[in-house]
Amino acid sequence: MQMVMMVFRTSLEEEVLPWVEHEQLPYTRLDGAQGKGETGMVPGSLTWGGANTVLLLAVPDDRLNSFRDRIRAFEGELEKQQRAMGVPFHIFVMPCIQWL
Repeated sequence: MQMVMMVFRTSLEEEVLPWVEHEQLPYTRLDGAQGKGETGMVPGSLTWGGANTVLLLAVPDDRLNSFRDRIRAFEGELEKQQRAMGVPFHIFVMPCIQWL
């Protein structure tokens, strides 16, 4: 099993959440994440605006390849839509061992 951490601008939730739900994978959602990365600063204040959403998904090994393919296709769609600033959508994969 792998832990997939998706970090994306909260404004993308309407596009991301439906296909994550479609995958029927368990996830934990963290709203209002703040930070600074490739696509700029997201302090989550009224002055700066915006925030990030973080999803943690436990993906079984036998579903990882199809999930990765779906993420890549989605990222390609986002890149076509986004401006030159880059796409505020990042994926990190870590080994996942459930203890309890």
